[in-house]
Amino acid sequence: MIMYAKDQTKRESRNHFRPTVRLLLGVLVTAASVWFIMQNVNLGEVGAALRTARPSVIALGVSVIILTGIAKAWRWRHLFVENKPRLSTSFWALMLNQFVNNVVPGRFGELARAHAAHQKDRVGRARSLGTIVVEKSIEMLFLLLSIFVFLPWVVLPAEFVSPTVITGATTAGLLIVLYFLAFQTNLTMRLVEMVAGWLPVLIGRKIVGITRSGLDGLAALRNPRAIMQQLGASTVITALYIVTPWVLFGAFDLPYGWLAAAMINFSTYLVILPPSIPGKFGLFEFAVIWVLSRLDPSVSEATLLSYALVYHLVTMLPPIVLGGIAAINSDWRTARE
Repeated sequence: MIMYAKDQTKRESRNHFRPTVRLLLGVLVTAASVWFIMQNVNLGEVGAALRTARPSVIALGVSVIILTGIAKAWRWRHLFVENKPRLSTSFWALMLNQFVNNVVPGRFGELARAHAAHQKDRVGRARSLGTIVVEKSIEMLFLLLSIFVFLPWVVLPAEFVSPTVITGATTAGLLIVLYFLAFQTNLTMRLVEMVAGWLPVLIGRKIVGITRSGLDGLAALRNPRAIMQQLGASTVITALYIVTPWVLFGAFDLPYGWLAAAMINFSTYLVILPPSIPGKFGLFEFAVIWVLSRLDPSVSEATLLSYALVYHLVTMLPPIVLGGIAAINSDWRTARE
């Protein structure tokens, strides 16, 4: 018993230490990104470039971001084959998801979204998390497709090939696993029940119940109509993702087109994966500058940084404001029930 208590104390100590290590690593990554950006940038030129930005174009970019949020809420709602949450519930839960991911270290936004859907429309948390896994997989798939669409007309920078291949392989593997779980639900449940039989009764029942609810969240993969809805909505959402940076090119009269917008969308999606500070400041800007400077080296670093800052704020502030409202209206006391 004494040895067990010591082992448990060590595990708890490591679990408590991990968030601190992750945050410190994130600070280092962000600091390195900021340092690299500032090597060739004159802050006076950045300020001058920001003053020339067109407010009307920036406002249009904000409108596209809000429209994207509505489309994503509609898509997520239709991942529930039965007992769908209301569209308003899906939208505010999604904004809460993005708000938490932007202001809190770690990736807790998805848990907050599942809690919000449960609180407002009594949607099971495990079932919500199952649909979120499907949603993220579909999003990664269409992210890759948005790059491949342009391949017949351009040659990707060499540095872009490796992340694209890795993301493609990861997405394919995840989709294969999800389809197996969706179409082999009975087999999966039998395996889980067998493992749960070796555990204490209460814990085993809890695991079986959570697994069954999570698998219910994959039901859309077995429904042809739901799949068509997901494909259609994901096409619209991916287009809106690309429209946002493309529209904002006009705020600074930048000479870039649809390919640049698609590559920015891809690269900024990848920067959410490694540890960083909340908001991804520095790392986000580095990704944008890295892509655009390779497509047209003649544009000044100061202009590119100005564009990257505006693009970052346009994508981040609407979810923070709307998600903050959702957070204020949430009852967090029930999150532990």
